[in-house]
Amino acid sequence: MVKSPSEQSLSAEQQQVKEELLLILDRGAATMRQVVLAYAAARTWQRDVSWLALQAGKEYGAVVMHARRCLGATPHGSSAELRKSLQDALEEAEHYEAYLELLTWRLEGKPCPIADMYEYCPPKAYALLGYGDYRRTHERWPHNYACFTERAALCEASSAWGAALIRACGEGGAVSWHWAQSRIPVSDEFSRRLVEIERRIAADELHHGPETIHALMRDLPSREEFDALRERIKRVRILEIWQRNEQYLKPLSDEAMRALEADFYGERIAPATVFRAAAL
Repeated sequence: MVKSPSEQSLSAEQQQVKEELLLILDRGAATMRQVVLAYAAARTWQRDVSWLALQAGKEYGAVVMHARRCLGATPHGSSAELRKSLQDALEEAEHYEAYLELLTWRLEGKPCPIADMYEYCPPKAYALLGYGDYRRTHERWPHNYACFTERAALCEASSAWGAALIRACGEGGAVSWHWAQSRIPVSDEFSRRLVEIERRIAADELHHGPETIHALMRDLPSREEFDALRERIKRVRILEIWQRNEQYLKPLSDEAMRALEADFYGERIAPATVFRAAAL
């Protein structure tokens, strides 16, 4: 098989590690799909409105963070950094607008029952928006809180290279949720609109993770360092899978989620081909 130019720039060991990492992400995508399908099978007005409002709040938080980076990109940074921050802010703003529009349509003129939807955001955005101590969100959304704080702790416990890889697998790997949502069964106008939105978002974000991972592979410190990070990377994927189930108002019970987690770790779930295909 003829290798792509990106593959040719990696050594045999770097390429092998990259393939193993993308396989973990693809198994995570297949596991995420089980949660999404459980939501699709148990859809209600409350579930639709809940996850939509929270996702809109999260996307708005991302807009705030990228906009803040724009302010800090110069004069000490480069024009390339500023351009990227602007592009990222615009992309997140488009996602926010799409989710908010669908939420407004789904509310059918009713007030949104998730009054604190904008607090469902990353810790940095939470601080920038002036909400105070992020620990306040733990009781309200424990799995969302764990998703951000435990990932940050895993990064803190790793080398600079390891932390960058964990972030790439967290932020880049999160596209698996959009990919899974873009494939839910279309049964009504809401699901038709949702699939259309998610296809656009998945197309926007699908290559971010593999591109960052490829760049990090060029600086792979050693095979041993990656092996030491393997369980941390898996943990990051599991954290988001629990978080998404919570966001959907738990269509899967805690017992079912623990079984799904065990299947992921036991490699009993056949991987999707999302990230490996994007890396070609």
